[in-house]
Amino acid sequence: VTVAGTPEQVARGEHLAVVLCASCHAPDGKLPLRGGNNMSADAGLPLGDLYPPNITPAGKIKNLTDSDIMRILRTGIAPDGRFTFMATVNARHLTDEDAQAVIAYLRHTPTVQEQTPETSFSMLLALFVGSGIVQLDVPTTIQPVPAVAKAATREYGEYVVNFMDCRSCHGPTLTGDAPPPLPKSPNLTFIVPNWSKEDFITAMRTGVDRNGHHIQPPMPWQTVGQLEDVELAAAYEYLHNLPAVETQK
Repeated sequence: VTVAGTPEQVARGEHLAVVLCASCHAPDGKLPLRGGNNMSADAGLPLGDLYPPNITPAGKIKNLTDSDIMRILRTGIAPDGRFTFMATVNARHLTDEDAQAVIAYLRHTPTVQEQTPETSFSMLLALFVGSGIVQLDVPTTIQPVPAVAKAATREYGEYVVNFMDCRSCHGPTLTGDAPPPLPKSPNLTFIVPNWSKEDFITAMRTGVDRNGHHIQPPMPWQTVGQLEDVELAAAYEYLHNLPAVETQK
């Protein structure tokens, strides 16, 4: 993989960095991606020292090839075979085009000289991984991910839902049945079909739903609300047309 780094790629990559990377790789959730807070403290569990690294050109990324970064996005595995926490996120769903845009942005983002502590895992995290509570579904091969036409369609909406990792909290079928230790979350197959597109976009942009209820953490509506209008409209089309699935109470 060799990324051209065109202005169009860099601009698209910057947008994707805002909605996909900044919540972990920046202490305030905003660009630049100078390194994040200890995710162990954010989780409220003694998982070790889990500091997302500085991924501006001042960090270790300067020693990686474009292919190395693509492999990390797709598999979460560093060139030396080391596991990274990128294996637990859904950046692998990015199309080849969007993944290359992210790489283009990382190459052209402003350089920030900021060091983060080394990562160290606690015994509790090791137990979570060993028991399967933390899933490490690392693919053994890398397959092309073709582009999806960017439009307010169900097809593009499914792509948005996938790369925004909605299923990690709302469950594989988006019914709210996420695997433990995550709490039960809202059943999107019942909620979104009863909302208009304007209701949905307003809720994602303001954090307040059509009934005046404030959306509570851990739902990252502030991040989701930074999606482009067409991305939110597409996500709505996909979620609005899901078949309703009853879940156990």
